[in-house]
Amino acid sequence: MTETKMELVELGADEIRELESAWMAEQMKCLGMSNSKLHEKLVAVGFNGRVNNITMWKTARTSIPHEWLPDVIRILASNEPEPLIVAMYSNRFPYLRPYFKKVEKVFLDMKSDSAQDPDNVPKGLYYIPKSGIHQGIRFLPHRNRKGFFQGGVSRFSKDIEEFESFEALWHRISVDPEFKVRMAPEDKTTPPSLIRKDSLVIEW
Repeated sequence: MTETKMELVELGADEIRELESAWMAEQMKCLGMSNSKLHEKLVAVGFNGRVNNITMWKTARTSIPHEWLPDVIRILASNEPEPLIVAMYSNRFPYLRPYFKKVEKVFLDMKSDSAQDPDNVPKGLYYIPKSGIHQGIRFLPHRNRKGFFQGGVSRFSKDIEEFESFEALWHRISVDPEFKVRMAPEDKTTPPSLIRKDSLVIEW
């Protein structure tokens, strides 16, 4: 696509919603992506809304929620010029503007980070403690009784999330460095523990 120059201007909520919905509709049209297909991709990373939510965003009846804007952009913006993405984030989140002035690449440029690419999922994860009574024992992602992988930002039940597939678990880890995966030893000698991504070994 041609390089696009966009000035960062102060926009009202209605104008931002109109611009984002127009971009979203155009991108979905170019990609041949239906509302249900986008919904399916968002559900894979934890979205629990309905297909109707996609329709509402695309027609500017409601705004794309802050927490889902990064995923919508990741899914739809693979071929967009960087200035457009920067402008979208900067209009929605004015406090990020000083950051964008200091760097050349937008921080969620999924194209340059293989760990963020939903089509580039590793074969597996494991953890081997380097000290303690479990030193040298291999830990693998734990499935609970319902067969779901689990993880969270803390050990408290309110912070624990479940994932039906390894792909969904991997996406959650890749977008949040604070997120921890519940890992259990292969020999099942101890209960599962929450392990940070930077302590995990990723098998490609």
